[in-house]
Amino acid sequence: MIRLGRVCRRYKMTVGCAVLLLGLFVLVGVLSPLLIQYHLNHNIFRDMGNYTGRVEDVDVNWLSGSYRLEELVLWRKGGNKEVPFFQVADLSIGLSWDAILHGSILAGVVAENAQLNFLDATLPEKRQTGKGTNWLDILEELLPTTLHRLEIRRSRVTFQNFDADPPVDIQASDIDALVTNLTNVKDREGRRVATARLEAKVLGDAPMTAQARFDPFDFNDFVFAAEAQQIDLTRVNSVTANYANVDFASGHGSVFVELTARDGKLSGYMKPLLEDVNIASWEQDVKQQGDNPLQLLWEGALGLLKTLLTNQDTKQFATQIDIEGTLDEAKIDSWQAVFGVIRNAFVEAVDARFEELTPLTKSKSDKQEEQDDDKEKDEARGKDKRAQR
Repeated sequence: MIRLGRVCRRYKMTVGCAVLLLGLFVLVGVLSPLLIQYHLNHNIFRDMGNYTGRVEDVDVNWLSGSYRLEELVLWRKGGNKEVPFFQVADLSIGLSWDAILHGSILAGVVAENAQLNFLDATLPEKRQTGKGTNWLDILEELLPTTLHRLEIRRSRVTFQNFDADPPVDIQASDIDALVTNLTNVKDREGRRVATARLEAKVLGDAPMTAQARFDPFDFNDFVFAAEAQQIDLTRVNSVTANYANVDFASGHGSVFVELTARDGKLSGYMKPLLEDVNIASWEQDVKQQGDNPLQLLWEGALGLLKTLLTNQDTKQFATQIDIEGTLDEAKIDSWQAVFGVIRNAFVEAVDARFEELTPLTKSKSDKQEEQDDDKEKDEARGKDKRAQR
């Protein structure tokens, strides 16, 4: 009987402990989202230098090792709360199980339906550029460990100026981006190589793609390439009218950009190409906008100059502008841009393609030749090592 009593007491203690542990897990599961939300709103988002913000809800998934922020909004202190600096419907932050299986603790971030809004304004305190906050510190507070992978889905970036006349509102929409290998091992040259790729629509429905390779621990080294084609120039009138005193009646444009940096030294080019451009329009400028005579003369002169400097074969007004210098001080030669327009019009047309300055834009045949050269170099090194032995 005594032994039976002891067994019963031990059984009751075991069951009691199990129930207690289960209750603690349930309590932690219920309270942890509330505690995380309170910590974020009161200790991180409330005071971020020039910016503040809050998150409406937090979900925690202990099985996947992740948590999700719903309806996160950040805005400039004293700024326009109707146009926040950053907002996202769903921001998921979680551990990478693939990395854990390989012995590393890394985190991934997925942002869905995010929006980043830049504002220009007459008063400096109303401008919204992101300055005045150490965003890397904020990121470190949000992540449980080192960021390894960033994915952005169905998002948007805008640039607006409500003080301008007409108001400026341009944007890139349908942004899908992926950044990977932010903490990968060094390559054969002793560099870490992360990759980034972005697809979006700019100024309506003009397709844009951009890609880059960079060392996530040393931003002095990178290669970057981007292109946007079939841009409707009338959609940039709010910008050109306010900042360049020009508006377009019609026309399309394309832009190609390639940049490379090595030990902080920057080189590359930007290649804008315009087609079917009409700057002066009586219907648009006089009847609709009521432009003054001096404005019409200015736009008419630009239209005549554009006509004279358009290549008669390709019907393109184009140039190529070289970019040189350092990451702290890049230099663009304005005269070279002018001579590029003249050369395109009368000597040799600017090609509507990449110049293949970076490995991101090289053709498959060129890439294969580089791979073959690398293979031959590796074989030669192997032979030298064997000979030394």
